Amino acid sequence: MKCTNCGADIPEGHMYCDACGREVHMVPEFEPEIENEIHRSLRGVGKHISGKEEEHTRKKGSLRLQIKEHPLRLLMSVVVLVMIVFTIWFEKTSSERDLKRAETLRTEGRLKESIALLKKTMEKEPTNATVILTLASDQREASDDTGALVTLDKIIN
Repeated sequence: MKCTNCGADIPEGHMYCDACGREVHMVPEFEPEIENEIHRSLRGVGKHISGKEEEHTRKKGSLRLQIKEHPLRLLMSVVVLVMIVFTIWFEKTSSERDLKRAETLRTEGRLKESIALLKKTMEKEPTNATVILTLASDQREASDDTGALVTLDKIIN
């Protein structure tokens, strides 16, 4: 290493110049190739980090962005969801409506129509005990004992 004041060589490990007595200032030797390599590495790390931040930001705001960019898609999703809920509700309540309609037909004395309606309802819901028992009761009342036994047998099997 050389003294910055007088230019004399300073032996390794000395803290003062032997020639002029000045304190040694440790200044690393400049190597442009190494410094350029450091800058390239740091730039790559910076791009890598900023890319992850952008990706995280995009993911975080993606739902809002999709809603803003595609309002028709959101509307169609809501419509489909409402249709599914309505269909499930309609199917669930249709057997209850059929039972009420069959009761009305029975009180009007139209047993054959009541039995036909209950048979259709039983095709949709073969395990509904209320439908099966009501159908068997109507068949028995219409003097169709065999039909009533076959219907009641479905509860057992």
